[in-house]
Amino acid sequence: MNKTTSCADIGKNAAVRLGTAILVLICLVAASAGTARAATPWYAEGTSHTLVLLKDGTVWAVGSNNYGQLGNGDSTVWNSSSEPKQVSGLSHVTAVAAGGAHSAAVKEDGTVWAWGYNGTGQLGNYGKESSSIPVQVKGLTDIKAIASGSTHLVALKKDGTIWAWGSNRAGQLGNDRISSESGTPVQVGQLHGVTSIASGGYHNVALLQNGTVWSWGPAPTASSETSRGMVPFSRFR
Repeated sequence: MNKTTSCADIGKNAAVRLGTAILVLICLVAASAGTARAATPWYAEGTSHTLVLLKDGTVWAVGSNNYGQLGNGDSTVWNSSSEPKQVSGLSHVTAVAAGGAHSAAVKEDGTVWAWGYNGTGQLGNYGKESSSIPVQVKGLTDIKAIASGSTHLVALKKDGTIWAWGSNRAGQLGNDRISSESGTPVQVGQLHGVTSIASGGYHNVALLQNGTVWSWGPAPTASSETSRGMVPFSRFR
């Protein structure tokens, strides 16, 4: 984008690839929401969709919608959107996360809400039915941060513990076992005093108050289930 490009010009450019040009989405959201301002850096990119959290606590989404990951009540691939649409029923949001085909948000009251694909329990509501509108993740309160991998999510509570749900085929839930998935949050073992979290496709990392960094999920050279990191392992001190 050059210096003479305007938001109006961007909105007319159908060739812009969705999910990578966050400035494009911010411009489109501003155009759709009047004076709303994006709460950068609170945005998230999934495989083919993007979320932006505005300063007013609402969430807007753009991109593919084949599993309802845009959260606007529609879940047909033909209704993917090249213009941002507001996620239905969400307000007072403080953080967002996006995975392969699912989305999630943390609200001011510490609850977590998720929508989109639910084939491995990513929505955390005991089932596997996908949802095109946000549903509350069961059993989670006092959450202050969230991160998402391709098919799993992790959330950080105010007490410094981490909770995870979704796919666990590579040990990404950190609960000392390899299983297909968990449709409800389980506590990540051994970790307390966590200050921040992050997720990759099938792994997670956490920073503790003592300055150590812990990770769990598949090891780079994993060739069997027993060589995968089923519990957090500290690699940096």
